Amino acid sequence: TEYLAAGSVLIQASASSAVEDGALTAFSGASGKLFAKVSVPDYGAFFVSYAASHPFFQGYSGSGTPPAAADPYEPDYALSELHWSFDIAKTLFVRLGNQLVSWGPSRVWSPVDFINLERADSFAEIDTRAGKSVLRLHLPLGRANAFAFADFSGMTADGSYGDPAETVNLAGRIDTAAGGFEFGLTGYGGRHAMPRFGADFSGRLFASTVWGEVALTSAHAMEDSALEASLGFSRALGDLRNWTLSAEGFYNSDGKDLSGYTASTIFTLAAAERTPLYQGSWYAYVSLAADDLFSPSLATSLSALANLEDRSYSVKLSEDFSFPRAVPCTLAAAWTGGGENREFTRFAGNNALALTLSTKIEF
Repeated sequence: TEYLAAGSVLIQASASSAVEDGALTAFSGASGKLFAKVSVPDYGAFFVSYAASHPFFQGYSGSGTPPAAADPYEPDYALSELHWSFDIAKTLFVRLGNQLVSWGPSRVWSPVDFINLERADSFAEIDTRAGKSVLRLHLPLGRANAFAFADFSGMTADGSYGDPAETVNLAGRIDTAAGGFEFGLTGYGGRHAMPRFGADFSGRLFASTVWGEVALTSAHAMEDSALEASLGFSRALGDLRNWTLSAEGFYNSDGKDLSGYTASTIFTLAAAERTPLYQGSWYAYVSLAADDLFSPSLATSLSALANLEDRSYSVKLSEDFSFPRAVPCTLAAAWTGGGENREFTRFAGNNALALTLSTKIEF
């Protein structure tokens, strides 16, 4: 029998201020995930993880309504994953329980992610989402992999037992490698779920890593069909290959220009309509990162993220410090602009500067 206990904790302090109103918002706290795993021969492995967060201090100075404050004496925690995994003759691999599923190679937007309860935040240091109740079957096929999923999350959505034939949704995925590329096909649906189909690829082309995803949601009941697609690349530059240029674009046919919705009125929309980075129709991301730019203990990155529909944007400069006999940390400065009450300025403010100092502990 083997035991494992581990965790990832992010400790940070940040301050932000908008030029227009001069309000200052300050926050410091810790967030992370704690894991435990027990593996028993012939029985498989039991895994559980909890996500938690706790504020150290919260402050606001300005004429507007201050943000809601978290309780500084009661940490917020919730179950993230809890599942049992085992195999049948090392041929079929089974996992049952609450779990997070990673589909698709894209770095920022993942159209083929059909299973999870929430969209992944690609810029979050730690994934604190809750996993969905799923049965996953994995069948390796040499140079290919086949996956089958039974999604049980709808069986008790209304607080009582549901008819499995009516409430269980099914999904499948197959991926394979050919010609230096990996390809995947995905499908998801159920009696009362909108059918979804996706395809993705990743590989090397012209000395660059390229990837892409496309997903189609078929018309169902009163809902129209929808199309999402992402395409990106990453390339190492310089004689020492210590520079990396990355870019990704995203199209969402369901996207809308939500200019005018304030930080309070945006919550009148459905969750799918106000999900960050999926609100508009067109997005773009570009990043330039350098290792050992000024010192072997420094890593620098400059990135820009934009909603091309409402013309709001965020530009971020980040510096990672890892000096000997000092706590490794990251100092980041971010600027948001594009107009009042746009996607990137609705909460941060227009022409706002945010400074963040953080460190991530893994054990």
